[in-house]
Amino acid sequence: MQVSYNWLKELVEFDLDPQQLAAKLTSIGTAVESVESLAANLENVVVGKIVTCDPHPSKDNLKICKVELGRDIQLTVVCGAPNVRIGMKAPLALPGAVLAGNVTVQSIEKYGVISEGVLCSQSELGLSDDHSGLMEIDPAIKSGADLTTALNLEDHILSFDLTPNRADCLSAFGIAREVSAVTGSPIKRPVVEIKETAEQAVSQVEIEIEDSEGCPRYAARMIRGIKIGRSPWWIQQRLLASGIRCINNIVDITNYVMLECGQPLHAFDFDNFSQPKVVVRRAKGEEKFTTLDGVERKLSEDVLLITDGKAPVAIGGIMGGQFSEVSDKTTNILLEGAYFNSSMIRRGRKHLGLTSEAQTRFERGADPNVIQFALDRAASLMEKYAGGKVSTGMVDSYPNKIEPLKLELRPSRVNQLLKTEMSSPTMIDILKGLEFKVAPGKNVTVEIPTFRPDITREIDIVEEIARIYGYDKIPVIMRAGGNLVVARSAEESFTRHLKQSMIGQGYFEVVTNSIGDPKLITMLDPNAKAVEILNPISEDLKWLRPSLLPGLLGVVSQNVSHQVRTVKVFEIGTVMSSQGTDAPLESKRIGLAFSGTDIGENWAFHPQEFGLHDLQGIVEVIGDSLRHKIQIAPAVNPIFDQACSFEITINGDLIGRCGKVASNILKAYSIKSDVFVAELDFEKLAHQSSGSGTYVGIPRFPAIERDIAVVIDEQVQSGSVVKVINQSADENLRKVIVWDVYRGKQVPMGKKSIAYRLIFQNESKTLTDSEIDNVFNKIVDSLRREFGAELRS
Repeated sequence: MQVSYNWLKELVEFDLDPQQLAAKLTSIGTAVESVESLAANLENVVVGKIVTCDPHPSKDNLKICKVELGRDIQLTVVCGAPNVRIGMKAPLALPGAVLAGNVTVQSIEKYGVISEGVLCSQSELGLSDDHSGLMEIDPAIKSGADLTTALNLEDHILSFDLTPNRADCLSAFGIAREVSAVTGSPIKRPVVEIKETAEQAVSQVEIEIEDSEGCPRYAARMIRGIKIGRSPWWIQQRLLASGIRCINNIVDITNYVMLECGQPLHAFDFDNFSQPKVVVRRAKGEEKFTTLDGVERKLSEDVLLITDGKAPVAIGGIMGGQFSEVSDKTTNILLEGAYFNSSMIRRGRKHLGLTSEAQTRFERGADPNVIQFALDRAASLMEKYAGGKVSTGMVDSYPNKIEPLKLELRPSRVNQLLKTEMSSPTMIDILKGLEFKVAPGKNVTVEIPTFRPDITREIDIVEEIARIYGYDKIPVIMRAGGNLVVARSAEESFTRHLKQSMIGQGYFEVVTNSIGDPKLITMLDPNAKAVEILNPISEDLKWLRPSLLPGLLGVVSQNVSHQVRTVKVFEIGTVMSSQGTDAPLESKRIGLAFSGTDIGENWAFHPQEFGLHDLQGIVEVIGDSLRHKIQIAPAVNPIFDQACSFEITINGDLIGRCGKVASNILKAYSIKSDVFVAELDFEKLAHQSSGSGTYVGIPRFPAIERDIAVVIDEQVQSGSVVKVINQSADENLRKVIVWDVYRGKQVPMGKKSIAYRLIFQNESKTLTDSEIDNVFNKIVDSLRREFGAELRS
C-alpha cells in the first residue's frame, strides 16, 4: 500500500515531516516500509511543447521533433514514442538529468541526428510502470516550466508493510485514521454534492442476487451522458503516487475512490447489457469468460459472476469483462459498488490465478457499509469531470444487513493486562480516535465499526488501546507470585531425551509444512484418510498431512539437489486423519530420513553408502531411548523396496514402519540416490518409555564369542534369522551381530551366506564350553528346521 504524504496532510492536520510521520505510524504497528521522494528523478526535467514532428530519414520508427521550452528556445529531440505528435506537451529531460534506472541523459547522435534530450514516459521518470508512450501534460501548463513545480510533484510516498488483518489501512482514509489517532487531529473527509436528475435509478435496472452468501450486498448508481477523456491532474497524480496506471476519467475515478475509502468500484458500459438487469450468481462448470486483460478464462463454481441475466459481464470482486468495459464510445454507465465474501474471493483467485487491487481488498475484508459513500463520491466526480447526469438514488440489494459488532470492555482488565493505571476516559478517547463508537459505564460498551472485521474479542480492543497508548509507556514488570520453573512432564522428558539421541547420531531436526500436496500424499498412501482444507492456499497445499514422510522426502530432495552428500533429518510432529463426520484424529509421530554416505571426505576413510544396517541402527537407537528392545520384521509396504520393507514392534505391539523408499516415489521427488525412512507412533513410544532406566556395573565375568555362518535362501531376511536365534537361546545370549554377508562361487545360486557373532555372558559365573555348546547346537537345529539353513565351514 502506497499513500502520498501530501494527501494525508490534506486529510489530517499535523506538523510532522515524512520521516517523523513514518516513525510515528510504525510505532503503533502500522509499519512504514519506505519513504521516497516523488521528485527523485525529476531534476533537470522541464515541460516541453512539440512544435514539429517529422519522420527520421533512416529509421521508420523514429521521429525528429522540435521541442519548444519557451520563447525562442527550441531543442531537437529524436523520439520513438507511438503517441508523439505536434502540439502535445510532455516531460523533457535535459542533458545531466538522471532518469529511473540511473540513466544519465546526454546529447547524443541517433542515426545521424543530434538529440538534445529525452522526451519521457511515466516509467522513465519513476512515476509509474507505464511505458506505453509519452506522459501527456495539460496544455495549459507553461512550456519550459520545471516539471516538479508545474505538476506539484514535491511530495513523498509512504509505502506500508501491512499485516493481512489490517484491510482497513488499504486506503487513504484508513491511514489518515491512524494519523488522526496518534496526532489527535480530526479527519477532514470531502463533502459529497450531487445534482441528481429526476429519473430514478431503480426504474432503470433490476438487481438480483442468487448467491447472497458469496455476495451479501450489491448496489449500483446510473450515470448517463458521460464524455470519456483524461482525468484532472490531481487525480492522475494521486493514482501515480499509489502505483496505479491512469486510463481515462471514468476508470481513474473508480480507482481513485477505491484508494480514498477502500471500496472497489467498477464501471460497466450499460449500453452493452442485453437487458436492464444485474444477476449475481456462481459460475457454471466449464463456463468461459474473457476478462479485461483479453484472456479467456475457464471458470468453476468457486467463481462469482456478475451477469446481465443472460451473459457474464464481470468476475465479481476480481476483474471486469472485455465485453462491457468502458471505451471511448461509452456514454451511459452502471457504477457497481458491492461487498463480496472474502472466502469466496480467495477461492476464485486461487482457481483463476488472477489478482487485482479490488481482489486484494475484498479478500482481506472490505467494509460493507461504506458502499453508499463510495458510489456517491464517484458519481459526484463523474458529474464534475465527465459531464455525467446522475440518476436519483441508488439500486441496493442488501438482504441481510451486516451490523456492527458490540463488545464489552472492562477498564480494570485493560490495566491488569497492560500493568498500567490508565483512566477509563483515556481509553475511551483512544477508541473514539479510531472511530469506534463507545457507550461509557462501569464496563464500556464498544461498537466495532464494520471496517474492522479483525476486532472480535475484548482482547483485540485491549491491543488497539495498547498500541495507540504507546508500547514504550507500558512498564516491563515481572508478574508477582508463582514459580516460573515448571517440572517437565514424562512426555516432555522423553521428547527431549529422544531429540538428544537423534542429534547425537548426526541427525538434524526439521519442521516441515503440516499441509501437503494431495498427489504426493496419495502416492505414499493410496488409502490415506486425509483431511481436506476448505480454503487452501493453493491446489498443491490442500490436505492436512496424514504422515510425516512426504515432508521429510521433500527436505531430502531439496538437499540432494543442492549437492549435499550426507542428509540425515528427523521430525517430531502431529498428523491428521479423517474420521468421516467426526472431528479429525490428531496424533503425534516421529519420522526420519537419510540418504548419501556415512561420512564426508576424509583421507583416512572411504565414505560408505548408507544401507540397511544404518536403518536398523537408528531404529535401535530409538529403542535404547525407551530402554526397550525394538523388533524389526519384514512386512510388505508399497512405498518401500520389497527387499527392504519392515514393520517395527515393541512387545508385539505395532508402532511403526521403516524401509528403503521405492524407486517410483524417489522419481516423483527427483531423487536419484537411495533414501531410507522410518515413521513411528510417538505416543506409543512415549507410553513404552521406561523412564531413566537402571544402571548396571561392569561385568565381573568374561564374555564368550561364537561365530556361525549359515547358507540360506536369498529371500530370507536377516532379521528373521536373528529372531530365531534369540528365541532358541537362553538368557545367557546377550547380543547377535551380523559381521559378514557373502555371495559367490562357494555359495549356490539363489543362496547367500550370512555370518553372525553370538556373544554369551553370565552375571554370576564364567560359562563353560559345554554350556555354550548345548545352546549353540539348539540354535543350529532351529535354523535348519525354520530355513533349511546349512552351516558354511
